[in-house]
Amino acid sequence: MALGRIDPLAQTFYIEEQSGAYITKIGLFFSAVSSGSPITLELRNAEQGAPNSIEIIPDSVVTKSASQMSSQASADASTETIFEFDEPMYLEGNRPYAFTLKSPARNEYFIWSAKSGDFNLGTTQSRVTKNPSKGAMFASQEGLLYEPSTGQDLKFNIYRAKFTVATATAKFRTANPPRVNLLSNPLYGYGDSAEIIVRHNKHGFIVNDRVNIKGLDSDSTYNGVQGKSIIGTRIITNVDGLGYTFNADSAVDSDLSFGGLDINVTKQIKFDTIQLQATDFKPGGTLVNYKADLTTSKSFAGSETAYGRTQNIPLKNNTDKKLDFPHVIATDSNETVHLTSYDESGIITATMRSPEGQTKLSPYIDLQRAQLVLTQNWIDDPHVSSSTLHNIPINFIAETDPKDGSALAKHIQKPVTLAQSASGLKILFGANVPPEANVYTYYRTTLEGSDSDILNKHFTLATSDTIPPKNTSAKGYNEYRYTLGGTFAKTMVEFNQYQVKLVMTSTNSAKVPRITDLRTLALGADQTG
Repeated sequence: MALGRIDPLAQTFYIEEQSGAYITKIGLFFSAVSSGSPITLELRNAEQGAPNSIEIIPDSVVTKSASQMSSQASADASTETIFEFDEPMYLEGNRPYAFTLKSPARNEYFIWSAKSGDFNLGTTQSRVTKNPSKGAMFASQEGLLYEPSTGQDLKFNIYRAKFTVATATAKFRTANPPRVNLLSNPLYGYGDSAEIIVRHNKHGFIVNDRVNIKGLDSDSTYNGVQGKSIIGTRIITNVDGLGYTFNADSAVDSDLSFGGLDINVTKQIKFDTIQLQATDFKPGGTLVNYKADLTTSKSFAGSETAYGRTQNIPLKNNTDKKLDFPHVIATDSNETVHLTSYDESGIITATMRSPEGQTKLSPYIDLQRAQLVLTQNWIDDPHVSSSTLHNIPINFIAETDPKDGSALAKHIQKPVTLAQSASGLKILFGANVPPEANVYTYYRTTLEGSDSDILNKHFTLATSDTIPPKNTSAKGYNEYRYTLGGTFAKTMVEFNQYQVKLVMTSTNSAKVPRITDLRTLALGADQTG
């Protein structure tokens, strides 16, 4: 039977096992081959007994060149040509499939086939009486419409995988994070000091980490400092959520930002929650279990031991795993410096199991569709000076400041304008606050039409009516209540605009407050609250 690019051939076959099968290769038998054109085999689904003319099963295309086919023809159908897939192809059970053959050459490839009732090759005594594949050969009309050749089949063999072990493991190393380009003029020097501040949001570093900086000319001078004193690998001396510092070889000339648009730096990924998203398949009772070995980090305000190891963390596919403290995917240089017993920040281990005695099936993992989703809680506990379980930001700003504040985690309500003036304020919300965390409530007021815009007013720290207990589990919320001014506490100046700010802090970024149902009520002079 001849084939060509315009009119390919196809053969359907049937997978009888209910659990399916892994197909590794297909053997075909040619009576003549092309001297200059390749030939391609493709796997396709079969619908209503005929090959699908549009969709090819992914990764199932195998092409052989003319040179590979040059010695594959035989006059007695004894030479088998193997088309082997790059990876085993899983085919579902109890359904038909097809393979197709095509070549740009016309009438140069001929393949052996058999027709029911014809004599077997080389004999006039025995005839073809049955079809062992439960399929049929199809001839194509321009590759779009496949017509069956009644009672005729190609000669072929289908090979399936045989698995020799019941349990196996696969280990995946976390990749080092990619470098990033920083915003314009991200470097800052001040006060005739050699300390350089790098504005780099969510950098993932801690004190004594190494950062590699590129983007300056080594022989040029920037704010009085030579480029070679800034670029290269630098040891970090202080960190906060917005950046870090290191010491240059000389002091800057003035207080200004510099660096231009080309500053490129390494980064790390700090995280408190990990989710594995792996596309796997578990046919016929097979299993895949996942676990992680991860590297510890340190909260901004915490006392955790960084660059330790947390092992055998169970992971459930597509499900968040909340960790007890922060971890990190480090740069290669920090892995080298800080990890003495391990070569990498993280290892994901997949344990794959098949039922005892099952040699035909195995679970599989699609490596092209496997990833980790890492989530960091953006929280700290800033303080103006050294104190236990606080962090000192590079530039401390109190939360009473009208425009800013050093705390990373906060909710700022939009200013509320009242139809009538008030003399009191009630603030209520529910919160789950772990022992490591706190919630601080701030407010500010003004009388619209006065000479003070509310956005220029300082915030005031509110005192709670009661102090709810801390939450030792993630379940449940306690009510937080603040009554300011009103009939019994006439300390508030009359106002008709107010704004509330909730500041959340924690010494462990994996243990954070959760707030729900924030309500604010303005109180008149005759209201008790």
